[in-house]
Formats: sequence, structure tokens, C-alpha cells
Amino acid sequence: MSTPDRKDNPVPTSKTVPKSMTKSTPVKSKKKPSDTWGSKWLHRLETTATFSNESLERGRAYALHDWQLEVDLEPGKAEALARSGPRIRNRAAIEVPILSDNEWSIVIGLIADSSARTAALLDHEIDPNILSEAKSEGVSLLPAPRSLKVSCSCRNWGELCKHSSAVVYLLADVFDEAPFDLFLWRGLSYEDLVQRVHQRRSSTSEDSTAGFADTAASASSRAETAETSGEQDPVASKTEPPATLTINALDAWNRTQAVLPLALVPPQTAAVIPPYPSDAPANAPFTGPGLHSLVVDAVARAHRHLTGTEGADLELGTEPDLARRAAAVEGTEHWGRLVIHSGRSSRELSTKASAWRVAGSAGVEIVETSRDVLEINKFVQFRKNELAQWFRFEKISGRWQLVSGPANDPALLESETLDIDTATD
Repeated sequence: MSTPDRKDNPVPTSKTVPKSMTKSTPVKSKKKPSDTWGSKWLHRLETTATFSNESLERGRAYALHDWQLEVDLEPGKAEALARSGPRIRNRAAIEVPILSDNEWSIVIGLIADSSARTAALLDHEIDPNILSEAKSEGVSLLPAPRSLKVSCSCRNWGELCKHSSAVVYLLADVFDEAPFDLFLWRGLSYEDLVQRVHQRRSSTSEDSTAGFADTAASASSRAETAETSGEQDPVASKTEPPATLTINALDAWNRTQAVLPLALVPPQTAAVIPPYPSDAPANAPFTGPGLHSLVVDAVARAHRHLTGTEGADLELGTEPDLARRAAAVEGTEHWGRLVIHSGRSSRELSTKASAWRVAGSAGVEIVETSRDVLEINKFVQFRKNELAQWFRFEKISGRWQLVSGPANDPALLESETLDIDTATD
């Protein structure tokens, strides 16, 4: 559940914090795993004598039924509008005490002191075990049942009506889906929690750095005194290991980097890959020669990438890469298999291969799509792509084939036009 931006208030109140809406879904099962946020909330309520089992069971049944229930959460209050029909509406609310700033400091410390929990917090996750750890420190994130203030607009004046009890069970679904809504309910939004954890970790890092600096200064002072008096430093003479140096993250980022080693010089030619000594398994989706061809191609592209002598074509899409492979194997023993496995006709694949040889991926693209076509005569035309580049096409054996390009000015292609007015298709 997303939460609107809030003012920088360590303990937000209902006046300064806008409401955050959660439209809950009906509870799907009566039992939940025991290690979830919702199960811990229900266990807290069902194992105390504050509310009778009969009242809780009525609420459970009401929540399980297909009634329309919408839970509205804000610091200190959870409210739901129950619609039992077109005219029957009851508003139930459960209010809880907001945690004090000191109590939040304990909870924040349990998160900030753990790098794993801090990282999980930034990923919108949090360990349910923090409930028991906070409890051992005297802080109850899950409110005590006796601290709940329950109210409802229905006429049932009992201790806990079915509408209020249903909200109890719906909150279990809310906390399972968005555990930080529990934190919001107790008075601290997710955004404020992240900010305070960051502040705690930053102050801890600064304190550690300052402590190390004080220790180093004290050691330096003792060394100077010992050198002047000719006596041995009693602290330095001890065999205790030195303190671990800590450094502020910003200082670490800004410090001068060490000189990196020289890059290795790539070989002048690509490695020669020998064929695999045995055939591929009978059920393999490739053949030995086909796999060898792919490995040789990968090695050659890697070498071109390292040396920068030619384009390595490492970021091609499916169609340009197919055209590249077709241009490489046309006329070899691999051509037939490429035609079969590509699902294209030999003529179509040959056209792609020819376009690749002329203009690479731009040539393949202009063969398939063109923005503008300029007819020179019935045997020559120019086509323009989205980059305003022009390509020359000629009709050969009844087919338009790419023969040159790209050029930014079609006049550069005009000079190549032959006098073929008398030619035939």
C-alpha cells in the first residue's frame, strides 16, 4: 500500500499525516502460517482474555463472508466501512496508542544496527522477528488488546461487534501484504522510518570515525611523551591487536584511487577453435558442426570487440543477427540448416544476407521497412529510413535488391545510376 508524502515529523499525528487507504480483500482461509505479521497479530488477540472467543468468531465469519469492507489506515486509527447491502452501512474503528519517540528509537536501532535489515528495509521488506526483539526491549509494536479502543456505528453495544471484530481479521491481511502499515498504525510512516534509520547509521559511522581519531591522537601524544622522557609507552607495549580502522562512506568515495594495472594486450588474431572430437548426443537440439560454427563466431566477435578493429555487433536484434549469420554461412555446408531452423525461405534469407553485406543492420532494416521511396526509373529507386539516410535499390531478376548506401544526400547515390532505360526486367 503506497503512502503519501508527509511532513518531517518523527511521530506523525492524524492531523499532520494524510490517510493512507487500503482496500482489503476478504480473508481466504481461517489459518495462516505462524511466522507472518498477520498471524502474530491474530495470535496476540486470540490468546488473551480481553475479547471473548464468541466475539472474535463472529468477526472471523463476517470477514470470511463476501461483504464489502474497506480498511482506512492512519496513525493511531484503523477504520472500516462495512457494506452489507445497498442501504446497510456500518463504520467500525479500532484506535491504538502511538509509540513514543523513545520507543521508536529502540525499534530503529534494531534495524539500523543490522546491515541485512537495513538493506531489506530499502527493498520494502522487514523480518517479523523484530517484533519479539522489540518486545524484549520493552516495546510492543503489536498493541496489547486491552489498549485497543473499539467503536462502531451499529446498535450492538456489546464488547466487540461483528464489524469491529472483522476489522481485526482484515488487519491481519493488511499486515501480511504491507507490514509497514503496522508501523504507520503505530505512528511512523515507511518514509520517515527509512529517514530515521539512515540518520542513525550515519551518526553511528561518524561516532566510530571520531572515536578512532581520538584513539589515534591519544596514542600519538603518548608516543611523544615516551620519546621525550625515554620511557616505554605502557599502552603501546601491550600485545593487544590494533583497533580496526573505519572510514566514512563519503570520505571513502572521495579519496584518491590507486593506480590500476595496465590492461592486457589482446592477441593479434582470434584463437583457432578445433572441432569437438565427438558428435553431439542424439537428442541434442544442435549438431557438432553447428555448435562449432557458433563458438568460432563468438570467439571472432569477442576478438573484434577487444581490438576495436571492426564492429563486434554485440547488441543486435534477432533479425539483424540472423542476417549477419546468413551472410557468414551462405554458400557453406551450414546454409541449409540455417534455412531450416530459421523458418525462412532460402530466397528471403539470401536477401537479408545481401542487405547485411551492403549496409549491416541498417541495410536489413531498410529492406523490411522504409519511410520514403524515391522512384528514379523502373529499375532504380532510393529509399529513406527514420534517420533520413538514403539507400539505393535496383531491380535484379525481378526483385528489388539493396546495392549501396547509406548516404545523407540522395545525390550521392545518383552518380551511381547507370543508363539502363533500355534494360529489361
